[in-house]
Amino acid sequence: MGISWVDPAPHPFFSMAENMQLIQPIARLGDLAALTEYAWTTPRPTMRTAEDRVVGHTCAGHHGPMMVTDRVPDSAPLVVRPRVGRLVAIFGPNIVISALLTLAIVVLSVLYLDLIGNVLAIGIVAQLLFYNTLLYVHLLRSTAFSGPYLAADAHRVWLRVGGLRRPRVVVLPWNAVQHVELHDVPKGVFSVRHVCLYAPSQLAEAGADRGVVRDTRAAAKATGTPFCVNIRQVHGDPAELLARLRQYAAAASVR
Repeated sequence: MGISWVDPAPHPFFSMAENMQLIQPIARLGDLAALTEYAWTTPRPTMRTAEDRVVGHTCAGHHGPMMVTDRVPDSAPLVVRPRVGRLVAIFGPNIVISALLTLAIVVLSVLYLDLIGNVLAIGIVAQLLFYNTLLYVHLLRSTAFSGPYLAADAHRVWLRVGGLRRPRVVVLPWNAVQHVELHDVPKGVFSVRHVCLYAPSQLAEAGADRGVVRDTRAAAKATGTPFCVNIRQVHGDPAELLARLRQYAAAASVR
């Protein structure tokens, strides 16, 4: 299932200061007595869990401003993953057709060069088709193979808002989110279902990040908030997802 509720497993790690504290005796290896005394008397640094380690954000329990990172964690209690099979079915045929057309033009240009004549035109068409193939491959990678679209725990929510070269993920503290809604965002002749979080206090931070502004311009214009995630191709029921997110927001508002 794409939406899962699993408690994150403990993942111990130490800060740089704690690591330096552990290796201080190495400078005194010649003094065996001092090293032995250090090993027996120095307390081991406290263990922390994976929830305390948040890439691009502060530790659990501290609700800072919006942060931007490049990965949605897959070990949070609530995780929304893409439907890889459906995305492959959407982009796969375009990749295959573009690749075959590119190969066919190259082969024909070699076999019938004297009949076709215009080498420059053939090269331009083949190059455009090749770039078109790369574009579809890149779209498939960025939508299906760049990790979850959304994750949440009791303290914060991660939203993958865009990014073609690498995912761009916005991290919001729940105490900044006023409410959560589902919206249909126009995309050409179609409309795409988005889950949108309204956090007015974080708009200044979002507006200061040019990447976030670029990737969320269409959604922000249609919904009034840049904190939206396309959930058209994800596992799970959108209504169930909306209910879970609203529970997190409501719990944070009473703390």
